[in-house]
Amino acid sequence: MSVVTKMPTRQGYSSALSGVGSFQVSLGTGSAGDVMVLVVEQTSGSAPSASGWTLRATQVHGSRTGYYLTKVREANETTVLVTRATDSTARFLVFGVAGAKPDPSTWVFGVPRYRGTSPVDSPNTVTTANGITTTAPNTLVLGIFGEATAAAEANPSTYVPTVANGTAYAFAGQQSSGDIESILVAYKEMPTAGATGAMTATYLNGHNSNSWGVLIGLPSVETSNEIARLSAVMSDGRGNPVEVGLVGWDGTKEVELSKIEMLHSGTFVPDLERTQRVFLMGHRGGSLDYQEHSARGYVQSSIAHMDIMEFSIGCTSDGVFFGLHDREVNRTSSSLGPSAAQGGVDYLPSQHTWAEISALVQDLPSRGDSRFSTQPYMRIEDFVNQWLPSHTLMFDPKYLSAAQRVNLYAYLASLPDHQRRIMGKFYHTGTQVADDFHAIGCKAWGYAYSEAITGLKSNGTPTTEPLLSATAEKWDMLGQEHSATQAVWTETLRIAGGKKVIGHIVGTAAQAQAAVAKGAHGLQVSGVNAVSAVY
Repeated sequence: MSVVTKMPTRQGYSSALSGVGSFQVSLGTGSAGDVMVLVVEQTSGSAPSASGWTLRATQVHGSRTGYYLTKVREANETTVLVTRATDSTARFLVFGVAGAKPDPSTWVFGVPRYRGTSPVDSPNTVTTANGITTTAPNTLVLGIFGEATAAAEANPSTYVPTVANGTAYAFAGQQSSGDIESILVAYKEMPTAGATGAMTATYLNGHNSNSWGVLIGLPSVETSNEIARLSAVMSDGRGNPVEVGLVGWDGTKEVELSKIEMLHSGTFVPDLERTQRVFLMGHRGGSLDYQEHSARGYVQSSIAHMDIMEFSIGCTSDGVFFGLHDREVNRTSSSLGPSAAQGGVDYLPSQHTWAEISALVQDLPSRGDSRFSTQPYMRIEDFVNQWLPSHTLMFDPKYLSAAQRVNLYAYLASLPDHQRRIMGKFYHTGTQVADDFHAIGCKAWGYAYSEAITGLKSNGTPTTEPLLSATAEKWDMLGQEHSATQAVWTETLRIAGGKKVIGHIVGTAAQAQAAVAKGAHGLQVSGVNAVSAVY
């Protein structure tokens, strides 16, 4: 995944004139790992050299010759000794770029061009550097220009040549008619790879054929697509695979990051029904670890490779569906106080607008990941837009009225490919919900507890509700509590026949493993982080 974080920083530079042979050049400010560029303009055709530097281009232009050399700056390196002919006058400029990829094999070197090359630049104050084709996104393109005229180019502190298709960075100007050459460096940032086009510099005076230009492309460390990649593919949340390539910088070299969080592409309903592996459903977006029905919870559930995203639905007075498990909002927002059952006043979504609901925050109860302890409530449209393309979405209509359910089913039926991507969910005795989802072409999950098999409540009294054996035929998948006995699980599996049975509500790895040992084909998971470590 390529994400623009920052472009390389252009470091300090130094320039001077020299009429002698070997001379010391200050490297200016910077640090180890910077890409260093040394430009030399002189009257002699004898190329300069410097230990550790690589000559990248030589260009004769009129009676002058221009050169540029590169290297990666080493630790504690402050100067470079340049050796050249003693019979010529020269100007040099050296500068550094911090943040560019310090691997010369990734750099793109252009072909130098002097002003007399066809097509001839016009007017003769213009010098062109031929375009290059960058191969990595977010490449810093440097333009290097040299020229000489009989007239002074003026004090460089008050005059810099005009650059087209780039921005002037450093100019070592010609200040008298007896001076030798000027050197200009310009830059352009290329967010995407491709052809740069030519870069041009326009000077104060004409220079006929006494000028040249060349481009060099330096991919940045942060975003280069040539970096060492981790063997991973992630989803962008819309089902599109995205290559992962992350790299760090320790000051001297690139280092591969040791951890990456991958968004898991979910599984659609037909695949859930035939898969032989244990599949996972994120209970209300990982309710043990994150605020229920929150954007953060669903992202983390995807990272924890949940196949199904579960969404319980409340509805506001102005008809907005949003994520809510309870009849009232009190349990998930501390600003509302206790519910009526606890001696307070119920805050019912049916009596409040979405503007009022969205002004609240979810902060109760305390969740496992305290970094995300406060989260806003989430509209169904936002949930669907993010996750429908990549995951099975399971909807629980909870306390919706009959009229609200009609509107909900109409909305779900309008979604693309909804028969394969959407399931219904309800307690197994609510068979009308199963019928309603079947009516729009979707499957449905009916969950039960031990009493639906034994006929006895936890206190030992007989249940008055229908048993699972009387309702199972209505549901496409069944559910049983993970803590039920093996005998209960065995009977649940017998009733299910060939249907998948999901163990609920699983908070720990041990609970998950126990449910699978009893025969669970899938798991409804509240502790997404713990369970994803084993399934």
